[in-house]
Amino acid sequence: MRRHRLAILAVLLLALVLAMTAGDRAAYTAIAFPTRPGSQQGIATDGRYTWVSSDAGGGMARIATYTRSGSYIGTSAKLPIGHAAAIAYRVADGRLYAANGGLTTERTSADTRIYAVALDRRHIATGVTATYDFGWLGRNGLVAIDNQTDAMVVMGGPDGGPWRIAVARFPVARRTSPPLMSEVVPIRDPHAVLQGLGAASGRLYVYVSDGTTRVSRLDVFTTSGIQIAKDVLPFTGEAEGLAIDPRTGSISVGTHAPNRVLRLDPRTPAPLP
Repeated sequence: MRRHRLAILAVLLLALVLAMTAGDRAAYTAIAFPTRPGSQQGIATDGRYTWVSSDAGGGMARIATYTRSGSYIGTSAKLPIGHAAAIAYRVADGRLYAANGGLTTERTSADTRIYAVALDRRHIATGVTATYDFGWLGRNGLVAIDNQTDAMVVMGGPDGGPWRIAVARFPVARRTSPPLMSEVVPIRDPHAVLQGLGAASGRLYVYVSDGTTRVSRLDVFTTSGIQIAKDVLPFTGEAEGLAIDPRTGSISVGTHAPNRVLRLDPRTPAPLP
């Protein structure tokens, strides 16, 4: 049964990549829901619930919980997880994984750390259970969980790139060091800001925003850094967070101003408002 589900997920992700390579500006429909006010950052999903992180200042962040359709459930207390630039859900242990993130030029940024965050019965974040040191990647840290291979994928580097990725199968050492299946990702754009990361079926989905034009872009790479697709996303708002549904492979992205989550569907050609 598990192999059958993985095969279906791989086919769905391949269809998404093919749709993205059809042109520089694909048409999407999307199911969107607004999120609560705040400095929205990362998003994560297990297919039933959606989590949205927000920077609370002073190296702290909060994580809000919603149903898949956007009904608000609750918000965590402040958690010591930095900027919370990215969050991801791991099926194997039912925890969230958060990256501190932040531009090198930001006063509150720090070298990359990943935090495991426990959830209670209401699926609300309760506290940090482990910290993973990826400081050798530098700043701008993002995290994704590839639930098919049960691996942590971490990305970081200087503002504007080039950015590196590290792929580590669980159990992951609390302090990591290169080389750790690390490659230089061939993105170097002084205007691009890393905003979200997803991983599935040996593919990396990198969500970036242009600091000048505010255009959002979704690039797809192999884990060795080879780019296989690039797509401009046709909606407004600062790009903030990317999540891949571990059950279906559907991709959701977040925006700030307006705060919302959009679940992308490239199969039906209709532009977003």
